[in-house]
Amino acid sequence: MLTQMLAMLAMLATSEPLARSTQDPVSDAASAFLDSLDETQRAACTYEFSDAERKNWQPVPFGTAGVKLEDLSETQRERLRELLKSVLSEEGLATVDGVMVLEAILVAIEQERGRASRFHGAERYFITIYGDPASADTEANAPWAWRIEGHHLSFTFTCKAGEWVAHGPLFVGSQPARVQGGEHDAMRLLGSKDDNVRALIGMLDAEQRARAVGEQRVPGNVVLTPGRDDGFGEPRGLPASEMTQIQRAALLRAISEWAKWLRKDLAEAEVERMRDSLEKTTLYWLGGMGVDEPHYWRIVGPHFSIEYAAPERDPDHVHALWRDLENDFGGDLLRRHLEKHHAYDHDHDDG
Repeated sequence: MLTQMLAMLAMLATSEPLARSTQDPVSDAASAFLDSLDETQRAACTYEFSDAERKNWQPVPFGTAGVKLEDLSETQRERLRELLKSVLSEEGLATVDGVMVLEAILVAIEQERGRASRFHGAERYFITIYGDPASADTEANAPWAWRIEGHHLSFTFTCKAGEWVAHGPLFVGSQPARVQGGEHDAMRLLGSKDDNVRALIGMLDAEQRARAVGEQRVPGNVVLTPGRDDGFGEPRGLPASEMTQIQRAALLRAISEWAKWLRKDLAEAEVERMRDSLEKTTLYWLGGMGVDEPHYWRIVGPHFSIEYAAPERDPDHVHALWRDLENDFGGDLLRRHLEKHHAYDHDHDDG
């Protein structure tokens, strides 16, 4: 499977250039992907930007909105890969690929145990586009969004060509969390990110650790799932303001690792936001310290939250969620855009 994936990447590296250019790589890639779809596929893939489905992301594999990966031709897959590359780094692409590799492993395990699920599949992923990325060619240049989603993967990006790209929610799962045996033996898709936070807990003294590590039960999932956009309630954990300089540096490294999913300029901007608000960022851990033990942690700053859950019922089945508390689905960026255009329309009202 890995050999086939590497061959596909090599093929994509030599694929034809995108057909048109708006000087915005995300809009170009999305337009080229849409142009490759037939009429039926395009109807399944596209929604109005205002459609409620745009915010209907799913941490469970029950959603079926969009055009299905397994129904795409080789050319269409190439165009989809270009769309992914327009927002993700090599590490981000590898994470998406890794989710699908693990999905194939999970399907094989389930089949071996005689309990195959119709909701699982290495190509059971759906792509949706909201609004018109080609509006970048026009004076309107309206915001638009796109999402790729399936079991253990939900990435949403909201864009205004040439001005901003908002990421989030970004959800990734791993089942198994640690592969045992076979071609991908010892693979831990999210392992290094989990290990970074575990190492930071190990740097704390007894007093700090008492603040950072709670006594509650490990939750069964990440908390800020759909419908839970109101935050975590009462603040818990150890604030960075009570850490040493070395510990704060380790905290920044730990959260910066998540930004590495994004293309370089987006990642750099995100890390700068994280650095600017580091003193107001809080670390909270529940459960055991062992890699394979049930545990949960979250790191929450003024504008972001990162969660990781390895629940008691199955710690080998983990979920991770990165949310931008200001700009998920466009958020504040979209509000400012709408306010600006409302003010423009008011100033130019002939009435």
